[in-house]
Amino acid sequence: MSRFDSTDVVIYAMSENGRTKTILVDRDMLLDFVVDQMFPVYNSDWRDPGEPELSCEQFRNQLELPEESIETILHDRGTVDVRLKSGNLFFDHGLTVTINGTGHPLHACIE
Repeated sequence: MSRFDSTDVVIYAMSENGRTKTILVDRDMLLDFVVDQMFPVYNSDWRDPGEPELSCEQFRNQLELPEESIETILHDRGTVDVRLKSGNLFFDHGLTVTINGTGHPLHACIE
């Protein structure tokens, strides 16, 4: 049996000194975190005033994660940054989520 299932995103990270780490992140947990952090920011600060407010579901449906795996840099503090595409929600900006070494998101921001 596999260590992960189809709802996981596998993150392969390497530090500048060659240390490596594989982190499993639950896809739904990650997307829920991003919605919790960024949905209010979108509707209050980024939404065109002429456009109707999006629902949480509509917002979430605009977010894109790689299908199975991500390669990224492992920071000294053991965290990784994962970048998500956000359609046109934040114009040409994507989103970055900082994730700890056990796969839990810590922070989300606009790139």
